[in-house]
Amino acid sequence: MNKFSQYLLRLFLKNFIIVSLFVIMLQWLSSAYGNLNILENAKYTAVDFIVVAAYGIVLGINQLIPMVVAVSIIMTMIILMRSNELLAYMVIGGSLGRLAFPLIFVGVIISSLMIFMEYKIIPEVRVARENMLNVMRGQPVSNNAGGFFNTWFLDKNQVITHITLVSISEKTIYGIDEYIPDSSGKIASIKKIEKLVKEDDNWVAYNTQNMNILTNPPKIEVIERNVLSDKSWDRLISIKTTDMRVYTPTELYTLIQLFTEKGLNTDSLKLNLYYKFAYSISVIILIVLLYPISINFSRNYSIVKNASVTFSISIVYLGVQYIFRSLGSSGILPPAATFLPIIVFLFIGLFLIYYRSLAK
Repeated sequence: MNKFSQYLLRLFLKNFIIVSLFVIMLQWLSSAYGNLNILENAKYTAVDFIVVAAYGIVLGINQLIPMVVAVSIIMTMIILMRSNELLAYMVIGGSLGRLAFPLIFVGVIISSLMIFMEYKIIPEVRVARENMLNVMRGQPVSNNAGGFFNTWFLDKNQVITHITLVSISEKTIYGIDEYIPDSSGKIASIKKIEKLVKEDDNWVAYNTQNMNILTNPPKIEVIERNVLSDKSWDRLISIKTTDMRVYTPTELYTLIQLFTEKGLNTDSLKLNLYYKFAYSISVIILIVLLYPISINFSRNYSIVKNASVTFSISIVYLGVQYIFRSLGSSGILPPAATFLPIIVFLFIGLFLIYYRSLAK
C-alpha cells in the first residue's frame, strides 16, 4: 500500500468516525425520547436512562451503517477533489483502480462486523435491555431462555399441529394437538400429547391420546410414556420468540431446517435470512459504486451537485434493494432475488472503476 492509499484510508476512517458519532448522537436522542413513554411512572436513575438509550443505539445502528459509509465516501472524495490531491496523484501515474482496494478492504471489515452483531451482540443487547426495562418498571426479569405459545403448523401431509407452550428453559413442549386428515381431507383422528420432555438425547411424550373420531363412539388409545425418534423438536426449543423481526440468523436457519423437515413453506424465513446478509454486504457495494461516481475532474465540477448526485445514487441502490425484498415477501420473486441488486450494482461499480482508471 503506497503512501497516498494510506492517506486515503486514514481520511476515510476519520470521516467515518465523525459521521458515526453524529448519527449515534441523533440516534441516542431519538432512543431517549422514545423511552420516555416506555418508562412512564417507572423508577430509574439518570444513569439507567442513559444506558437503556445506549442499548437502543446498538439495536438500531446496523440499519444506519450503509448510509454512514455512503456519506463518509462522499466526504472523503470531496476533500480529495477540492484540494486537487487526487488530481496530483493521477498526474504522477497513480491508479484509481489500485486506490479502491483499501476502501473495499475496510468495507469487508465493516460488513463482517455487521454480520457479527446480528449473530452475537444484538441478541444479547436486546435481552439485556428488556431485563433492564423490566427492573425499572418493577416487573420480573426474564432469563435468556424464554419460549413462545399458541403456535400452529401445517405440514406436507396436511396434518395440523397446535402447540400450547414451548418452554426453552425447561426443554419441555406442552399441549401438542395433531389433527390428522384422511385421503379426502376430512379430519379422521386426533392425537393429543400432554407434554414432550427432553430427557438425555431423546424426546419423551407423556399421556398421549390417539382418538379415532370416525368411529361411534370415538376410539381412544392412551399411552402414558412413549420415547420418540423425531429430532425436529430440538430445533423448536432453540427459538426464543415467534416475532420474525428479531430472529437471529442462527434462529432463522434453524427454523428453515425445521420447516423443511415438516414440509412447510420457508420463503419468508429465507427472505429474512438472506436480507440480513444482503444488507450487510451493501456496505461493500456502496463503496464500489460511489467511489468512481464521486470522482469528477471537470472544470465545471460542483461540490454540491456532485455530492447530491452521489448521495441520490446511494438512496436509489438501497431503495432498489428494499423493493426486491418487498417483491420477495409478496411471493413475486424467490427469496434469493434479494441478492440481485448486489450483483447488478457490483458490476456497475466495477465497470465504473475500470472506466475511470482508463480515462486520461
